[in-house]
Amino acid sequence: MEIKRAVPHPVLRPIVRLFEERRLDLGSAILRWPVPARPQQILDIHLGQPFQVRVDGGPAKNVPEMVVVGPQTFPRAELALSGQVHVFNILFQPAGLNRLTGINMISLVDDDPAASDVLGTSAVRLGDAVRLSPDFATRVRAAEQWLDAMTSRRSRPPVAVASR
Repeated sequence: MEIKRAVPHPVLRPIVRLFEERRLDLGSAILRWPVPARPQQILDIHLGQPFQVRVDGGPAKNVPEMVVVGPQTFPRAELALSGQVHVFNILFQPAGLNRLTGINMISLVDDDPAASDVLGTSAVRLGDAVRLSPDFATRVRAAEQWLDAMTSRRSRPPVAVASR
């Protein structure tokens, strides 16, 4: 498996722990991977075949092409990877997504909703920018620009937002 990692710009480090990209050609083989308990949230953007997930031993289902994986309180899920695996991840600090969007983190505990359900149309902009980027470094820059725009929007005083 080829793994690339990049530390975010210092101003983004309170929100994002790491950018990561994983690439692997499994062909017809299936790799099963348990999802461990952890406090972080991860935003996955699938550039290859999306994973399948089995939760609590239930049926396997395809994950969305862009998914937010919330904090996991116990190892309840198992991923199944096959084919061309290529995924870009934004690994948030434990409360990073709350700092970025204000979302109540309890709503994401042991959940993995589509990114657009959590982030709205801004998720589409991020996904498009990442998918159009030709390499990992450019994908990281696209993600940092999106994060910068999100933090700028969040830090505006309410009066400025209301006056727009």
